[in-house]
Amino acid sequence: MWKDTMWKDKSPGVKILWVWTIGTAAVLVANVATSRVSDMNKIINVPEESSSPPVDQQTTDSIITGTVLDSSLEKEN
Repeated sequence: MWKDTMWKDKSPGVKILWVWTIGTAAVLVANVATSRVSDMNKIINVPEESSSPPVDQQTTDSIITGTVLDSSLEKEN
């Protein structure tokens, strides 16, 4: 049964058609997978950005530094 339809016995046109079909299917599957991952990343990252406002790093550092300096000055006096 399989002897009649071996790959080496197929015409070049049929081989090209199979390669084209499998390649197209692979590209479509990769495109769908990439878009799904991109959509999931958007869904995951949206709540993080909207739930907390951006924090100014310089203000936070100066408050922490000022608090540490004030408490060390009180200990010395």
